[in-house]
Amino acid sequence: MEIFNNILIYFVIVPLLTLGGLALCRNQGIKAIRTVAVVGASVLMVLAAMLVKIFLDARAGGDTSEMILRSDVLWYAPFNVHLALGVDGVSVVMILLSAFIVFAGVFASWKMNPLPRQFLDRPVHDVHVL
Repeated sequence: MEIFNNILIYFVIVPLLTLGGLALCRNQGIKAIRTVAVVGASVLMVLAAMLVKIFLDARAGGDTSEMILRSDVLWYAPFNVHLALGVDGVSVVMILLSAFIVFAGVFASWKMNPLPRQFLDRPVHDVHVL
């Protein structure tokens, strides 16, 4: 499929795969969860760095179009739904910052313990309505 030739689709696929991995290892312990989170965040960080390089190379090569890495794929024909991808300069910066925040967040939360079961079993009557 031509959509997999565009790096932008992997910014959708990698978080979904990471979420699936987290769902599969949720009973395996915190070490497995952290491993999946680190792998997913690292892959996103590498993809973001690659995207910045591709974008800067395209601009240096004289590509002055408003959006680069554009692709449009028919997703669901009966309703004429398309998946359209593309980035401009602001989008590239936002993707890079988002990948960095995810990466930093994984390691910033490394020493946090999971929520204890007692917190989740707290009675609902503690909520006050004003």
